[in-house]
Amino acid sequence: MSRRNIGEADRILTLFTANRGLITVMAKGVRVVPSRRGSHVEPFTEILTIVNGTNGRYWLTAAETKEYFQELHQDQNGLMRAHFLARAVTGLFHQEEPQPQIYEAVRDSWKIWPSCKDGQGSMLEISLYLMILKAAGYQPQLKSCRVCGLRVGETIVLDENLGGWACISCRSSLAEAIDSITMDGLRVIKYLAEKPNLALRLSIDIGLGQQLEEAMRKYVSGVVDAQWRGALVKDLR
Repeated sequence: MSRRNIGEADRILTLFTANRGLITVMAKGVRVVPSRRGSHVEPFTEILTIVNGTNGRYWLTAAETKEYFQELHQDQNGLMRAHFLARAVTGLFHQEEPQPQIYEAVRDSWKIWPSCKDGQGSMLEISLYLMILKAAGYQPQLKSCRVCGLRVGETIVLDENLGGWACISCRSSLAEAIDSITMDGLRVIKYLAEKPNLALRLSIDIGLGQQLEEAMRKYVSGVVDAQWRGALVKDLR
């Protein structure tokens, strides 16, 4: 899902596994040419691996590519969506916390995104965010405004600090209007929250899809940043 260079030849990899969730491993020497493992540990690639170690300290000893997802790696929009999704997964789930349903959904999305038409890519991305938020325990409350409690309004703003949405009139700054979405857009998000498996069947205007996609990216990014800040404070203590 992600990688970070260490020293002159090593990398720290974050793997998302079917049975054990996220695992951070040290890959020694994979940046050395030639390296038998280096070509197999590219982001957004399904691999078969042998990992050794205990108590959160793991080393990658062997790797083999199972599926490279060639079409995804050649699709700019698909790669961008995969990066946003990877940040959500690595930012919201704990290490070694099994999430088999999310694993399968992420893997399937790598296959599907390059062939998505019109607003389908946006709908799939939003449905995945909602699944991840729910699995991580951060499912947004979408029934009513988190400030006034009303269930209707002309436009609303998704607010990660409130854990849901607020009427635009309940916000303290009109500058937030740029991030607002219509009630029709909110109904789409509610539908995807209830039926994520039907995301690709939903027909939607491309412009609305992009608007909802940006709103959900901002929301998820805010939740992830809040978790990282909380973890940093905990470490400092």
